[in-house]
Amino acid sequence: MQIEFEQHGLTLVPGPDSIPQPYNSTVMCEMKEYDVKMMANALLSIAGIKLKESNPSSWWDCEARYQNETSNITFKMTCMGDDDSIWGVFFLGGYSDIYSFVCLWHQLRNQSLESIWLHDNNCEIYTPQGFLQRFSKK
Repeated sequence: MQIEFEQHGLTLVPGPDSIPQPYNSTVMCEMKEYDVKMMANALLSIAGIKLKESNPSSWWDCEARYQNETSNITFKMTCMGDDDSIWGVFFLGGYSDIYSFVCLWHQLRNQSLESIWLHDNNCEIYTPQGFLQRFSKK
């Protein structure tokens, strides 16, 4: 099963330590803050993920790509805070086999980044299991 990220407005976002399923982002009251450099390093430590541009001029220009036989995913970073020191989201582009994407997402979360969730254009936030339940039915 393939997923087109832009079609659903999917982004990886910080959130609370745990979320129920289903969960709507409009009721989210807390959010874990992650250092932007730590997030970039965590993403780039995953095998197969590479920066599109070797020396981005700012964190806002930081874009990475993952490609294999079933996936072509872009990760576009945004920042928060007065000095852009806090990670905002990874906008996701391209497509992927849903199981390959969840594997990448788990690799990111397993780096002490457990509070990273998937957000869609309907303001729904998913756990990896919730995402698989929702999107593997299509």
